[in-house]
Amino acid sequence: MARDYPTVNDWLNLSSAPVTASPLTMSTWLNVADTTARGHFSICDGANNNNRWTIENFGDKARFVVRSAQGTTATTGNTLTIGAWDHVCAVNISSTSHRIILNADFDNDDTSTTDREPSSVVDVVAGGRIDFASGSSTATLAESAIWNVALVDDEIEALAAGVSPDQIRPHSLVFYLKQIRDADVDQISGTKLTVNGTPAVVSHPPHITYPAGFASITVPAVAGITVPEIVAAATSFDNRPRKPSTIFLPF
Repeated sequence: MARDYPTVNDWLNLSSAPVTASPLTMSTWLNVADTTARGHFSICDGANNNNRWTIENFGDKARFVVRSAQGTTATTGNTLTIGAWDHVCAVNISSTSHRIILNADFDNDDTSTTDREPSSVVDVVAGGRIDFASGSSTATLAESAIWNVALVDDEIEALAAGVSPDQIRPHSLVFYLKQIRDADVDQISGTKLTVNGTPAVVSHPPHITYPAGFASITVPAVAGITVPEIVAAATSFDNRPRKPSTIFLPF
């Protein structure tokens, strides 16, 4: 299940920005309802339009907006599919490198080199922009994530292929909002986001793959041989651990 933000009055916000300076990467699955320019996923100062990193759509293109007093934008050459899932990734390498990639189409990415570095960012907003209702999303989002590093092309390609964010540089992943059902919890901090309006629960992107956890322990030796007992714990679609199964190795 994903989260749908059907009106500009529907969004989720976390009042604690997990990253406040370059480098950073923002990634989300996005299903836009129309070509009206909207902000969908932001690191921002909720009261100030002049301080933000935002993934937006600009018509049928994906756009990365970076504002610090004044703004700069990078806009993809390829287009969003209205009413279908697309993967959007924004990479802020430094104050002079702001890159946007749609569906891992690197031939149609765009980079702005204008010097901009937001300050005083205090919020993460899913389904919105800066001052929340103004310019906010009318779209569906899933698997929204932030890293405190600049991901490289191979990693972005994996995300666009459906690999879940927690399998990409997990030690640098600082925010991960699956938006499965209505738990609305950042998987990194464990904090539940504030719900504004009435975001709906809708179908999740069908091709997301999550990791399976496993553990290996050692049982007592038999005839001088140490036999491993492998316990594999599968992960369900909504990431709730299932009952572990035990594999007994013959000897």
